[in-house]
Amino acid sequence: NKKKHKMEGRSLVDPVVASNYPLLWLAWAFHSRAHGAVLAASAVASVLYHRSGERRFLALDRALAALAFVSSLRLMLQSSPRVLCLLAVDIALAFATLRLSNRDRGKKPSLRSDAYGRWHSAWHLLIVLGQVVILQTLRDR
Repeated sequence: NKKKHKMEGRSLVDPVVASNYPLLWLAWAFHSRAHGAVLAASAVASVLYHRSGERRFLALDRALAALAFVSSLRLMLQSSPRVLCLLAVDIALAFATLRLSNRDRGKKPSLRSDAYGRWHSAWHLLIVLGQVVILQTLRDR
């Protein structure tokens, strides 16, 4: 019998949770309501997963993050080459921080560790930065 894994939930002000809040605000700023809805759903799923600590929400968090990424790529293609380069660097940094936050998962570290919190919060904030760039680019057109 597999034991259901439950990590300790995080508070509303924990950086891993709070770093999702700007996405909720940005979601309403996009003229593309579909993209805004995907961003909002992704942020809510991330907050739900990190607040509850229940692994059953991880698949939803990941699926909506992937959908938001695809939606963002679609909007990125409307950017200038210079902005595309900037967003490519942002994406590379974001995935590097995600990898750093997950690097010791196989060794079963505490998900409450300082390293996980710092790197995973950086992942969320780099996503926010990319969304700000996309939003500004769309408004400047």
